[in-house]
Amino acid sequence: MCKKFFISYFLFLSSVSVLFAQLSGQDAFVNTMTLAGQGNIVRTWDNRYQGMKGHPYVKNTWENAQIVSIDGKVYQDVPLKYDVYSNLAVVKNSKGDSIVTEVVNIREFTFKSSKMTFVKEPLLDNSDNIKNYGKLYEQLFAGKKVALLKNHRKVLLQADYQGGYSANRRYDELIEEYDYYLKKNGATIEKIKLNEKNLLKALSDKEKELKEYLKKEKLNLKTEIGVIRLLQYYETL
Repeated sequence: MCKKFFISYFLFLSSVSVLFAQLSGQDAFVNTMTLAGQGNIVRTWDNRYQGMKGHPYVKNTWENAQIVSIDGKVYQDVPLKYDVYSNLAVVKNSKGDSIVTEVVNIREFTFKSSKMTFVKEPLLDNSDNIKNYGKLYEQLFAGKKVALLKNHRKVLLQADYQGGYSANRRYDELIEEYDYYLKKNGATIEKIKLNEKNLLKALSDKEKELKEYLKKEKLNLKTEIGVIRLLQYYETL
């Protein structure tokens, strides 16, 4: 009797092992849920997420900057990072501590090594993750008639790896994008695209002269350098 019991029990365990060996995917999940019963808690872990790629800064390195405050005070050689995603300035104090501050008190700053200058203007895009007390835009060109501004933006591309139609992207990523603006006569600001048609429309008061200059110089207005050269000529007209 005892021998028969152990043989029967062994055959039962063997059949269960074979069953689980054959089940996979959704079938295995459904069957194990059935075995677990209604009163048991089933915990699952998804370890496919790989974290965040990219960074929120214009430059992900410390660089000394000259900072001009909103009341005109000038601060020299301040280690600075500019977080364009959240519109925050990160500076180091004399002890080497990082201090995060809102840009509301900054009028402009210039990175000493790279010569990049950022100036305060109203919030010109639809960044819903930052407060609307102005933003710092890179000033690519500044003349008496017109200035060229570059809006450095960071867009959050979220992970997408769950579900049958996912992109299998297992990380969040901050993507760098840019917008360009013309500031005319120190007042009106207009969003532009870097191409001949859009720029000539924005500078229509001197369109004829600019067309002749473009024909002569063969400037590439899809590049920042080409646009800056066009604006430099516009200033002479």
